[in-house]
Amino acid sequence: MATYLAHYNESGEIVERREKEDSSYATPMPEPYIELTEEEFASTLSGEKTIDILTKKLIDALPYAPTAEEKAVEIRRKRNQYLRDTDWTQLADVALDESEVVRYAMYRRYLRDITDAEGFPVVSVMTFEEWSCS
Repeated sequence: MATYLAHYNESGEIVERREKEDSSYATPMPEPYIELTEEEFASTLSGEKTIDILTKKLIDALPYAPTAEEKAVEIRRKRNQYLRDTDWTQLADVALDESEVVRYAMYRRYLRDITDAEGFPVVSVMTFEEWSCS
Protein backbone atom coordinates (compact mmCIF):
# COMPACT_ATOMS: atom_id res chain seq x y z
CA MET A 1 0.00 0.00 0.00
CA ALA A 2 1.39 3.42 -0.97
CA THR A 3 2.20 6.17 1.49
CA TYR A 4 1.57 9.79 0.56
CA LEU A 5 2.84 13.16 1.75
CA ALA A 6 0.69 16.26 2.10
CA HIS A 7 2.21 19.72 2.45
CA TYR A 8 -0.12 22.22 4.15
CA ASN A 9 -0.25 25.96 4.82
CA GLU A 10 -0.87 27.88 8.06
CA SER A 11 -4.64 27.41 7.67
CA GLY A 12 -4.36 23.63 7.41
CA GLU A 13 -5.20 23.67 3.71
CA ILE A 14 -3.35 21.05 1.74
CA VAL A 15 -1.37 22.80 -0.98
CA GLU A 16 0.61 19.86 -2.37
CA ARG A 17 0.18 16.07 -2.39
CA ARG A 18 2.47 13.38 -3.69
CA GLU A 19 3.34 9.73 -3.30
CA LYS A 20 6.16 9.37 -0.77
CA GLU A 21 8.26 7.10 -2.95
CA ASP A 22 7.78 9.15 -6.15
CA SER A 23 11.30 10.06 -7.24
CA SER A 24 10.22 12.17 -10.21
CA TYR A 25 10.22 15.35 -8.11
CA ALA A 26 13.39 17.44 -8.26
CA THR A 27 12.90 18.80 -4.74
CA PRO A 28 11.80 17.17 -1.49
CA MET A 29 8.34 17.85 -0.08
CA PRO A 30 8.45 21.27 1.62
CA GLU A 31 7.79 21.55 5.35
CA PRO A 32 5.36 21.25 7.02
CA TYR A 33 3.88 17.99 5.78
CA ILE A 34 2.34 14.82 7.12
CA GLU A 35 2.31 11.23 5.92
CA LEU A 36 -1.01 9.79 4.77
CA THR A 37 -2.35 6.35 3.99
CA GLU A 38 -4.02 5.76 0.65
CA GLU A 39 -7.47 6.12 2.26
CA GLU A 40 -6.48 9.35 4.04
CA PHE A 41 -4.99 10.68 0.82
CA ALA A 42 -8.28 10.01 -1.01
CA SER A 43 -10.25 11.83 1.71
CA THR A 44 -8.09 14.94 1.22
CA LEU A 45 -8.68 14.88 -2.54
CA SER A 46 -12.45 14.80 -2.05
CA GLY A 47 -12.32 17.70 0.40
CA GLU A 48 -13.68 15.60 3.27
CA LYS A 49 -10.56 16.06 5.38
CA THR A 50 -8.08 18.81 6.17
CA ILE A 51 -5.16 19.08 8.57
CA ASP A 52 -5.27 20.33 12.16
CA ILE A 53 -2.01 22.28 12.23
CA LEU A 54 -1.64 21.94 16.01
CA THR A 55 -1.96 18.16 16.20
CA LYS A 56 -0.74 17.50 12.63
CA LYS A 57 -3.64 15.07 12.18
CA LEU A 58 -6.43 14.84 9.64
CA ILE A 59 -9.77 16.25 10.75
CA ASP A 60 -13.16 16.61 9.10
CA ALA A 61 -13.17 19.64 6.82
CA LEU A 62 -15.60 22.39 7.66
CA PRO A 63 -18.29 23.00 5.07
CA TYR A 64 -17.52 25.85 2.72
CA ALA A 65 -18.84 29.19 3.97
CA PRO A 66 -19.09 31.93 1.34
CA THR A 67 -17.32 35.21 2.05
CA ALA A 68 -19.26 38.45 2.51
CA GLU A 69 -18.21 39.50 -1.00
CA GLU A 70 -19.49 36.22 -2.48
CA LYS A 71 -22.78 36.66 -0.62
CA ALA A 72 -23.08 40.23 -1.91
CA VAL A 73 -22.47 39.06 -5.48
CA GLU A 74 -25.18 36.40 -5.13
CA ILE A 75 -27.69 38.86 -3.63
CA ARG A 76 -27.04 41.34 -6.45
CA ARG A 77 -27.37 38.59 -9.06
CA LYS A 78 -30.74 37.53 -7.64
CA ARG A 79 -31.89 41.15 -7.28
CA ASN A 80 -30.93 41.92 -10.88
CA GLN A 81 -32.83 38.87 -12.10
CA TYR A 82 -35.96 39.92 -10.19
CA LEU A 83 -35.66 43.41 -11.67
CA ARG A 84 -35.40 41.94 -15.19
CA ASP A 85 -38.36 39.67 -14.44
CA THR A 86 -40.52 42.70 -13.59
CA ASP A 87 -39.32 45.15 -16.26
CA TRP A 88 -42.49 44.52 -18.25
CA THR A 89 -44.64 45.91 -15.41
CA GLN A 90 -43.30 49.41 -15.98
CA LEU A 91 -44.02 49.64 -19.71
CA ALA A 92 -46.45 52.37 -20.79
CA ASP A 93 -48.86 49.93 -22.46
CA VAL A 94 -48.85 47.25 -19.75
CA ALA A 95 -52.15 45.49 -19.12
CA LEU A 96 -52.18 46.13 -15.36
CA ASP A 97 -54.35 48.52 -13.40
CA GLU A 98 -52.66 51.59 -11.91
CA SER A 99 -52.52 50.18 -8.38
CA GLU A 100 -50.67 47.07 -9.60
CA VAL A 101 -48.19 49.19 -11.57
CA VAL A 102 -47.54 51.22 -8.40
CA ARG A 103 -47.09 48.07 -6.30
CA TYR A 104 -44.57 46.70 -8.81
CA ALA A 105 -42.77 50.05 -8.82
CA MET A 106 -42.57 49.90 -5.00
CA TYR A 107 -41.28 46.32 -5.18
CA ARG A 108 -38.63 47.36 -7.69
CA ARG A 109 -37.60 50.20 -5.32
CA TYR A 110 -37.26 47.57 -2.56
CA LEU A 111 -35.00 45.54 -4.88
CA ARG A 112 -32.82 48.51 -5.79
CA ASP A 113 -32.44 49.44 -2.10
CA ILE A 114 -31.58 45.89 -0.93
CA THR A 115 -27.84 46.69 -0.86
CA ASP A 116 -28.57 49.45 1.69
CA ALA A 117 -30.58 47.09 3.91
CA GLU A 118 -29.40 46.50 7.47
CA GLY A 119 -27.25 43.39 7.60
CA PHE A 120 -26.42 43.34 3.88
CA PRO A 121 -25.18 40.99 2.44
CA VAL A 122 -26.77 38.62 4.95
CA VAL A 123 -30.30 39.33 3.75
CA SER A 124 -32.82 37.49 1.65
CA VAL A 125 -34.27 38.85 -1.55
CA MET A 126 -38.01 38.36 -1.73
CA THR A 127 -39.95 37.57 -4.86
CA PHE A 128 -42.82 39.90 -5.71
CA GLU A 129 -45.28 37.41 -4.21
CA GLU A 130 -43.30 37.16 -0.96
CA TRP A 131 -42.88 40.93 -0.77
CA SER A 132 -46.60 41.48 -1.39
CA CYS A 133 -47.50 39.23 1.54
CA SER A 134 -44.99 40.76 3.97
